[in-house]
Amino acid sequence: MRKTINEVDYNIQPEVDLSDADLSGADLTRANLKKATLLNTNLSECTLAYAQFKEAILRGANLSGADLHNALMIKADLTGANLERSNLYGADLTGAILTGANLNSATMDDAHLIGVDLRDANLTDAVLRNADLTDSDLSGVELTGATLTNVNLTNAKM
Repeated sequence: MRKTINEVDYNIQPEVDLSDADLSGADLTRANLKKATLLNTNLSECTLAYAQFKEAILRGANLSGADLHNALMIKADLTGANLERSNLYGADLTGAILTGANLNSATMDDAHLIGVDLRDANLTDAVLRNADLTDSDLSGVELTGATLTNVNLTNAKM
């Protein structure tokens, strides 16, 4: 059974610091976490559909198996984050930092990844259909088994 997090209990709001918190399995649909600090936070298997993470700091966060479809993660810092098997369908990660992130088997169909820093990220078996990677840095990215169909790579650094 999926946990429902009471926003009062966790003080879910913009600019909150939830570093090292265990929110695994929580339903945080449409949560507003703009500019929040979530260092090493466990958000595995969470429902974060339509959540707002604009300019949030999620370095080292565990988002494995999380549902992030249509999430707004503009300029979020996901350095070293674990997004394995996550659903990022239609998510907007414009200008986000995903250096060294694990996106193994992640689904990123229709995702906006414009100007994203993906240096040394693991995209093994990831699915990116109709994704926009314009002006992104893909240096050192592992793409073994990845599905890249109709992906916009205009001015992307490989």
